[in-house]
Amino acid sequence: MENTALLKDKFHRLIDEIDSEDLLRQFYEALSATASDNEGALWNDLSPSQQKSILEAYNESEETTQRLSHEAVVKKYQQWRTS
Repeated sequence: MENTALLKDKFHRLIDEIDSEDLLRQFYEALSATASDNEGALWNDLSPSQQKSILEAYNESEETTQRLSHEAVVKKYQQWRTS
């Protein structure tokens, strides 16, 4: 695996070779967004009520008595299938 300094050097050279301002902007925005992402940031942005609803839905999804088989769903919605 490459060390960090070598990887940074390769990345700098790659950036230097790009002439498209649009492409450079896309790289910049993607890296900026990734660098600012914190693990759990989306969850932490939710209100306690929203978090509770998601946890309740997850717990309900774990209930095997509430699950339908693939075949049952296909049969139930057969009228909307085009194939």
